Order: sequence, then C-alpha cells, then structure tokens
Amino acid sequence: MKKKFITAILFLSALSAQAQTITAHSGAYNTPDNSLEYVQAAIEHQAEILEIDIRMRPNGSIAMAHDEIKSNEEGTDIETVLRMVAEQSHAQINLDVKQTATLPALHALILKTGMKERVFLTGIEEQDTEAAKTDCPGIPYFLNCKPLSATEIIPVLKRTGSIGVNCNYHYATPDLCEQLHQAGYQLSVWTVDQQEDMKRMLKLQPDNITSRNPLEVIRLKKEKAY
Repeated sequence: MKKKFITAILFLSALSAQAQTITAHSGAYNTPDNSLEYVQAAIEHQAEILEIDIRMRPNGSIAMAHDEIKSNEEGTDIETVLRMVAEQSHAQINLDVKQTATLPALHALILKTGMKERVFLTGIEEQDTEAAKTDCPGIPYFLNCKPLSATEIIPVLKRTGSIGVNCNYHYATPDLCEQLHQAGYQLSVWTVDQQEDMKRMLKLQPDNITSRNPLEVIRLKKEKAY
C-alpha cells in the first residue's frame, strides 16, 4: 500500500510540474481513431500525452479499440503501441480502459515494455477502482465521473485511491478545480475541440486538457490567447 501511495504522489508531482498538459485524443491530427497512423502522428508532433482505448478480443488478447471487438483480427495489439511510444518518444499514455477484464493483461504488457512510469488509467468508474488496484497495481488512475461538487467527490477520490477526476469539460468549474487542487488532486477534462471551449479551459487551469485538435490548444496556450 505504501509503495502504491508513493507511486501516485510521484506521478501527481510529475504531472503538476508540467503545468497543464495537453492530451492528443485518439484520432487527432486528422487520423483514424485508435490507429497506428494516429500513434505515429502523435509521436511526430511530440504530443505530451496520447490517449488510446483498451478493449479485449474474443481470444483474451487486448487491442486498441473504442467499441466492442468481435473478432480476433480487429484492433491493433497494445504491445505494439506501447513499444512504439517507448522507443520513439518521451510521451505519456492515457490508457482509457473500456473493460476492466483487460487490466491483468494490460498490466503485464506495461511492465514488459518498461512503461510503468509513463502510463495512467482513465475510464475507471467508482465500481471499477478495486479491479484497478488489484489487477493493475502501481498504475495511477483517474476517476471517471460527473462531479456535481468538490465536497461530494473528494471523499470518493480519497476512498478509492484515485489521483483525480477525469470528466467531460462541461462539469469543470473554477470551484471544482480550486478545491481539487487544494486537496491535492488533479482535474483532467475531455474532449475540448471548439476554440471557445479551449479558451475557457485554459483560463480555468485544469491539470490536463484532452482534445482532438491539440495543436490549436497548444497554440492558444503558447500565445496566451484566452
């Protein structure tokens, strides 16, 4: 338990030190969702964080896909993606878990490819947190939720061992962001694709913004055009 806590704290510190990261949503850079073209484009554009969806094939192997995989030929092997990022960039990976059944195999591949310090989980709802702790130990995870208030969600984060909230940007408010930060938690928002929404989120200062147009978010951030 102590080791897990230290790992989460180190991850939080690393993410905070970057002062608001920008995640390239799957399919960014005008590429197909969950494709090797997307991964390669994210690497070439020096994305800080890539987002990929995790699904299980009928044979138990895991692949990059958003929707249910119905054949063993569908999707791209997660090991291939992890190795590409490990060998070609310094990016982190947001592993968006669509099925908790994938977690044991995912954990094994994370360790096999040496990516333990560069990945974190999203897609983890409150009922999934025990599986995340047990089947993917030592890997930080955000809690996917619809936070109505910081007062309501902070005890849940504490109880579940989550490092913060990952939510639709519509739920992000100045009060939520401030109180999460005061309590030592992160706020990550998705999927911010319109320029006015990008400006509002940049002004709000969540710890991470996920977008299908990360280059525009980066431009606005760099120019402080918000």
